[in-house]
Amino acid sequence: MRIKKISIIIACAMMVAACDQLPSAASSGGVAVVDLNAVAKATGRDEAINERLESARVDLNEQLTQIAADLEKQLKDQQEKVGATPKPDEQQQLQEMAVRAQRQLAEKQQLAQQKATQFQLELVNEFRRQLTPVAEKVAASRGADVVVILDDSVLWFDSGVDITDEVIADLRANPLPPIQASAGVEASAATDQAADEVP
Repeated sequence: MRIKKISIIIACAMMVAACDQLPSAASSGGVAVVDLNAVAKATGRDEAINERLESARVDLNEQLTQIAADLEKQLKDQQEKVGATPKPDEQQQLQEMAVRAQRQLAEKQQLAQQKATQFQLELVNEFRRQLTPVAEKVAASRGADVVVILDDSVLWFDSGVDITDEVIADLRANPLPPIQASAGVEASAATDQAADEVP
């Protein structure tokens, strides 16, 4: 009887020891956490994204400057047509044309902002796509079934489920290829090449 009790105690002790050796991610319900911003900063990917985004913004500003110049030229050409003393109806047409030109420029500026935001999202999403298999591999080695990106929606987590440092170490040993955002998105990060004709 005593031998039986000892064997039961040993079996229980072995089970407890085995549980203690399980990865912390598995013991916390199979969830791992990764800080995307920390990974981007540690690997220099944040700078690469910012450089691509800044390049697109420079292109946008150049195109907006050209559009503004085109619109101004259209107005100037129209003013030269009507001469120094335009008739009342011609003066009204010039004023309406100027209003339409201002509206068109404002629309182009808004479109440029939307395109820049779209391009930024594309760059970040491409980074996430590249990072996914690495995070998946690290998380699986820790016994996790789910990887959550650390952001403001995460209220609290046990630091034992944080795989950020392991992901960074893996990426330093096996660097990701350069981000290849969709060529169509990068090209469309700019507005139309020229201003529309102002009627």
